[in-house]
Amino acid sequence: MPQEFYKEFKKLMEKYLDKIDYSVESFKNAIEYFNSMRTGEARTELAKSMNAEKEADELRRKMIYLLEEADISPELKEDFFHLIKRIEVIADYVK
Repeated sequence: MPQEFYKEFKKLMEKYLDKIDYSVESFKNAIEYFNSMRTGEARTELAKSMNAEKEADELRRKMIYLLEEADISPELKEDFFHLIKRIEVIADYVK
């Protein structure tokens, strides 16, 4: 069970980080477009950012569910929960 958990958690974490990265990058692009008075493109980038953030939230929920169901030590679960929380804080701070 733990081996399956680690594989699945790693896969979800990689997807989650990709979505967070894409969301932040799209947000940065939107700001640059707004600064250049290119509002249409800025809105498109903001929509991409918001969509990626929604997808990241769904992946986060899946990771949390996986952690809740996993047969691993409580200390390790807590570490993973803190990791997820810190990544979310960093992404929010960057935006």
